[in-house]
Amino acid sequence: MANVDAIYLLNYATGQFTCGVLADRIGPSYIVIGGLIATLLAGWLAYEVFNDWRHAFFGFSVLVLTPCILFFKFQRTHLKMLNFQP
Repeated sequence: MANVDAIYLLNYATGQFTCGVLADRIGPSYIVIGGLIATLLAGWLAYEVFNDWRHAFFGFSVLVLTPCILFFKFQRTHLKMLNFQP
């Protein structure tokens, strides 16, 4: 069990460092949008592969699509988008 925990934490830490660097370069909103779109694609892929679970994955994809659209509409990445004057 300790090996499973160590592998999980190693992967989690790697993802944190990778996403942190990417968020600094391209902005956090694009990272979140990319994650939500990847979740939608994973649900769609599961829908295509496992036909007997289609309703569960389709419903999940619709639930994830709503915050994806709202986040993309309201998230501001740069101070220019907030009309900030130095």
